[in-house]
Amino acid sequence: MIPIYLCEDDKFQLECWRKIISNTILINEWDMKIKAACVHPDELLRIVNKSKPENAVYFLDIDLKSRVNGIQLAVEIRKYDPRAFIIFVTTHEEMALHTFQYKVEPLGYIIKEAPDFKDQIRDCLQNVYEKYQVPNNPVTDVLAVRMEYKLLIIPYDEIYYIEPSSQSHRIRLHKDHEILEFSSSLTDIKSKLDKRFFMCHKSYIVNCNHISRVDKKTYTVHFKNGHKCPCSVRLCNQLCNKLNELSKP
Repeated sequence: MIPIYLCEDDKFQLECWRKIISNTILINEWDMKIKAACVHPDELLRIVNKSKPENAVYFLDIDLKSRVNGIQLAVEIRKYDPRAFIIFVTTHEEMALHTFQYKVEPLGYIIKEAPDFKDQIRDCLQNVYEKYQVPNNPVTDVLAVRMEYKLLIIPYDEIYYIEPSSQSHRIRLHKDHEILEFSSSLTDIKSKLDKRFFMCHKSYIVNCNHISRVDKKTYTVHFKNGHKCPCSVRLCNQLCNKLNELSKP
């Protein structure tokens, strides 16, 4: 799920943003959610510091009538979330020039009085969502999968292992405390993953970052959450070697 954060000092406008964004997400069935809507930049920074989101979306008013403006807030956000998608919302078009001075690299600018204000918000969200769907995107490190009528965004770090489903042409993706099942094949999924993943068995792809140990006597992979899966005899040593390589600084 893609997290979204809002900061606007006017409560009425903040609620307007929240409704527009929520309705846009609902209509398009995007795997996004507003995590916080704040009127004060310090409140947003406390939330971001605590939750430590990655590649989140931030809609920021530039004139926050506070100790920092939206551009300075974006600079602080980048310290917590370096690859954040930042969208500035402002009544002052000329303020856009100042973002180059601070090098915050925003995704876009939205003018509050613009007649297509809602369309601009939708276009920014769609732009973010399309970036998340690019396979092996180094900016996002996520797997985009279609489940029923919704496209899910799954960060690589949340995936423990993947196996075939009991149903034909479907697979089961195991997270820490959740199992997702959808139409695909191990071959197709494997082509979209990065080097942290290893196909240790003809029916299993594992995330090496979540492996606690490999039992060479029983040829079993044990995960940090207590789950386990088989490893083929032929690939057991290769998996151990890969774990050793990944553990090196």
